[in-house]
Amino acid sequence: MSCRCVCVRVSAWCSGFTNNFVIQSSHPVAIAHNDQSPLENFHVAEAFRTAMEMGDNNPLDCLPPEMYTQLRQLMIKLVLATVRGSLCCCCKWRCSLTR
Repeated sequence: MSCRCVCVRVSAWCSGFTNNFVIQSSHPVAIAHNDQSPLENFHVAEAFRTAMEMGDNNPLDCLPPEMYTQLRQLMIKLVLATVRGSLCCCCKWRCSLTR
């Protein structure tokens, strides 16, 4: 589930900018995320903001709090792993969610 959420969210807003560009141009995304992987942090924040705005249709509302926390942490790790150019380093987390 977390990998699907990450893929959907990352592809939903792709500006074509790089982290370096948004940082150097003082883009609002870079400012909001303190120049620390601004595009990746933006994607994760937007994914959860979008889900929360769905109200009763929020697909994450059905998760127990502990699983929601695990999913959120895993999504953050997966997206931030793209900073290094590969999701391979996240393989150890792929099954970390309890079922």
